[in-house]
Amino acid sequence: MKLPKLITMIVAWTPIFTGNAQTTYLSEGFEGGATPAGWDEEYVSGNEPWRYRNGGHSPNDNNWLVPPDQIDITRNPPAAYAGTYNAIFFKQGDNNERTKLITPEMDLEGGTSVELSFYLCQIPWTFGGSTSWDVLRVYYKTAEGNPWVLLHEYLDPVYEWELQTLVLPNLSSTYYVAFEGHTRWGYGTCIDNVVIEEKGLQHLWIGDIKFQQAFADFIPSGTPDVPVLRVDFKVYGNTDSAMLERMTFTSLNTSDTDILPSGVKLYSTESQFFSKDHPLGSPTNFVAGVANFTGLGHSLPRGHSYVWLVYDLVMDAAHGNIL
Repeated sequence: MKLPKLITMIVAWTPIFTGNAQTTYLSEGFEGGATPAGWDEEYVSGNEPWRYRNGGHSPNDNNWLVPPDQIDITRNPPAAYAGTYNAIFFKQGDNNERTKLITPEMDLEGGTSVELSFYLCQIPWTFGGSTSWDVLRVYYKTAEGNPWVLLHEYLDPVYEWELQTLVLPNLSSTYYVAFEGHTRWGYGTCIDNVVIEEKGLQHLWIGDIKFQQAFADFIPSGTPDVPVLRVDFKVYGNTDSAMLERMTFTSLNTSDTDILPSGVKLYSTESQFFSKDHPLGSPTNFVAGVANFTGLGHSLPRGHSYVWLVYDLVMDAAHGNIL
């Protein structure tokens, strides 16, 4: 049994804004080609520094002999998001180096909704049959002597430059943000165009929806919990909620009878990797080629999240049919 080429879904949304940026506290594009003035580093594991390149690592330049400001299309990504330089944390090896790149101290006290935004890219490296990628964690602390608090982890691959946004909590007059790179034999975790600014109030809104075939392979008859389609949501804003109440799918299956009764299901994750920990709604069926999920009451989290369409297959599902 084969997985599908396409399943369609229709979604509508309306973004609503109630505030505008008022104050920019920090804006850094790393165009100096070195650690920016006022920034610092803190070694967590090992002593690997952050570097500044026009893009990510290239397997054709393992000793980094190509000048860092030059464009090299074999780099991953091939160039900075903007300008000539981005920051990159990279080390080829299995030592799990970790280093924090730390902003200058900022006075954020009195801000109503202060947002950190930056562009991120962390491309996997496949070698010897194994695929790995480096990851990023963002921390904050409210004073120089206070402990770091984990704000968010970016543990999934990011194949091209992608905007990330985080609302900063517990604002203070002596505030720091840190970007902690973690080497895991990828092409580097890369950041560019770091901005911290007052955004005012913005209702949560869906800024992007993408559809991904979960994987392409043959599936044995009788297999339960087959991920057929992944719907990727990206939510912006900082107040109220973005509720997913209903999803409707149209079948392109060869035969809907290949699916068990009540064998069409939804799950949600906050990672690109499938998990059955968070089912959505009630299992259903395709009726006249349509599967409706209603009354979901699912609050889409800010940032990235994922909804999976999943099938349970009957034992006598016809070989060669397409899901």
